[in-house]
Amino acid sequence: MLEHVWIRHWPNLKSIIELNCLVHLTELMIHNCENLESFPDTLKSLKKLEIRDCPKLDVSFLGDNLTSLEELSIINCSSMDSPSFSWVWPPNLRSLEIGKLKKPFSEWGPQNFPTSL
Repeated sequence: MLEHVWIRHWPNLKSIIELNCLVHLTELMIHNCENLESFPDTLKSLKKLEIRDCPKLDVSFLGDNLTSLEELSIINCSSMDSPSFSWVWPPNLRSLEIGKLKKPFSEWGPQNFPTSL
């Protein structure tokens, strides 16, 4: 029944795929995990996701799987690229904070943000 997880300053962590079993997880914050490479893609109950200072992590599936997501913050993740044209923003997104990714926001091209944003 775990709902909130904060993973911080774990330099040897490479994957958190095991969190897939946390079906009640609503808030996930990941900070300063410089070797983290993989991320669970079935956290459908997640409402808040914050990822900071994870230079090897590339999350390219957020909108398709995180349909309950309301707050998204991705900062200083240099491996993450801009969303592709097939990428769908989470439909209930109310808050978005993005910075210091592979490409600056100004180079992302046209985006179809949800009206909730």
